[in-house]
Amino acid sequence: MDRKDNNNNINNKDDVTRVINKKEGYNESGYSYDKGFNDSKEPFGSDSVSSGSKKKKRRNLETNVIAAIFAGLFAVMIIYLLNFTAKEAPTLANSPYDKRNTTTAPPNPIRRGTIFAEDGSVLAATYLNEDGKEYRSYPKGALFAVPVGMERGGGSGIEGGYFEDLQTATNNIVVDEEAADIEKTEYKGNNVYTTLKPYLQQAAYDALGDEKGAIIAMEPSTGKILAMVSKPTYDPNKGGTDYEEWAANNGEDSVLINRATQGLYPPGSCFKILTSLEYLKEEEENFEGFNIHCSGSTHPDGGARINCQWAHGDQNIDRSFVNSCNVAFSTIGLRLDRQSFRQLAESVGFNTESPLDEIETSQSKFYLDGNSEMNEVQYVSFGQGSTLTTPLQTVLTTAMIANGGNMMKPYMVDKVESPDGDTVKFNVPMIHRAGIATKEQADRIGKMMFEMASSLDDVFGSNPYKIAGKTGTAEYENNSDKAHMWFTCFAPYNNPKIAVVCIMERTDIDHTKATTACRKVVSAYLGE
Repeated sequence: MDRKDNNNNINNKDDVTRVINKKEGYNESGYSYDKGFNDSKEPFGSDSVSSGSKKKKRRNLETNVIAAIFAGLFAVMIIYLLNFTAKEAPTLANSPYDKRNTTTAPPNPIRRGTIFAEDGSVLAATYLNEDGKEYRSYPKGALFAVPVGMERGGGSGIEGGYFEDLQTATNNIVVDEEAADIEKTEYKGNNVYTTLKPYLQQAAYDALGDEKGAIIAMEPSTGKILAMVSKPTYDPNKGGTDYEEWAANNGEDSVLINRATQGLYPPGSCFKILTSLEYLKEEEENFEGFNIHCSGSTHPDGGARINCQWAHGDQNIDRSFVNSCNVAFSTIGLRLDRQSFRQLAESVGFNTESPLDEIETSQSKFYLDGNSEMNEVQYVSFGQGSTLTTPLQTVLTTAMIANGGNMMKPYMVDKVESPDGDTVKFNVPMIHRAGIATKEQADRIGKMMFEMASSLDDVFGSNPYKIAGKTGTAEYENNSDKAHMWFTCFAPYNNPKIAVVCIMERTDIDHTKATTACRKVVSAYLGE
């Protein structure tokens, strides 16, 4: 058989197997070969060399791929460990659910930081008792219970929202005043400085009196929360003995619900601020020409019968707002684009997470959309129906009008500092939503609110300052002689410095109650 025939025979599967596996002979390099296949002294012919080279390259490629995979896995592990060490580990170590971090455990290696009011007074601090055990003290008791919160129950209010900051010793400041006596050395946690004003908090607390409900005050141009009250309330200093009893009551009388940020209520006529704004946006050319005759009720074909408290007669847009005419606003609602109305509601905060991310909040609800029934549109347009809102949401909407159509991000903490005064983090005024309304549109709605508040001579007749506001009476059950009474406002009208909202739950239907409470807070702030 000549060489050509041998090369042809290599294509036969059996011959290939025979050539590779045959043990009849080996060359000096240890390679096996078939003497009958190639008479040369080389172990393989030219074709075999090419095949071996390819196999070697393939083995190198596989090795490189495997090495790359292991290198990638190693890199991922390194990244995870670095991320865990920098971010997750401190959170887990300082978790309020970790029993090592509670005040009932032996003294912590880090003495929890102090919470201060805007004027520097102490709202919460940690001390040692006679036995050398730590305890958390709240010098102002129930007055600041809602915004400051307490450690118990996993932390609430600022205590919960800034748990990690209060529990972190940024600069490792040693607390050694008592160390010699109790043979213990601790580090001091960071301190939290709030925007809360004690004198205004006291004014709001007193103004709400014995009513259930809430008052919240903020600065429209910055978003600073100035005061926050919710009743019924509790004394956080008694948390060690009374917390279980408080937690067991989760009904309408619960003291642990922050009604200012978590309470959900029908907004009543305060919602007419948004209905008016949407109507102005959609019908700017026809807005001033709106006119309707209120005979005390309306019942359009296919809709619901809507009643007013009395017959208002002929009403333009301003008189409809001042008189809080349900007939007029249910009619306006039917003229609006429902999807556009929903978009406006969501732009001010409905159906979205609250921008106040420092404490516990509830999400305000607006269910109206393009598929809503006619009667639902009627009720929603004057503040009843399925819509639910928090007092926080209401004051944000009011402050947006006062601030020319821009909504500021609300905040209660001005800064976090290390014990030796270094700033760890801080908040600055920041626009949360810009251009919800144009300045001209906001000014027009503000003018309607000014006229509305000016009509309340029995409350604001003697005021030295001008105020803009809107009353609200929200029904919570049929045929009741009680209601949720609202008032939301800003002042001074021509230079807004404060926005305040008050809600009194299930109280007598009397518009002077919530309005008077707001007036007291505004007057305390403006010094009038």
